[in-house]
Amino acid sequence: MPNLLIVDDFAPVRTSLRRYLEARGLGKCFEASNGVEALRLAKRIKPDVVILDYAMPVMDGATAAKIFHEKMPDVPVLMLTAHDTAAQRLSPDIPLFGIFSKNDITSLVEAVVRCLRATAIR
Repeated sequence: MPNLLIVDDFAPVRTSLRRYLEARGLGKCFEASNGVEALRLAKRIKPDVVILDYAMPVMDGATAAKIFHEKMPDVPVLMLTAHDTAAQRLSPDIPLFGIFSKNDITSLVEAVVRCLRATAIR
């Protein structure tokens, strides 16, 4: 079963997304509240997909995405945000599988499925 890492500083978002993804059988979900916590947890669980919130305290999603790419280059990183315009201006050197609005979870879930299929092919 794939491991999914959900990183958001707002616990209700993390929990709701975890329940939604697990109910659809997409994998075992783990939660972190910021980028630093996520990187520590990722060493242990070796995620197949990482979902990062754009705006978080301690370490934001953009910084965490860069570090994930350096340390786990084969793991797809998806950015989840309520700040659509700010996230769209992210530097092109931040390797993301996509940027998704918190208002459109359907697109995020479809991207998770695509990532898991691509991972299974490798």
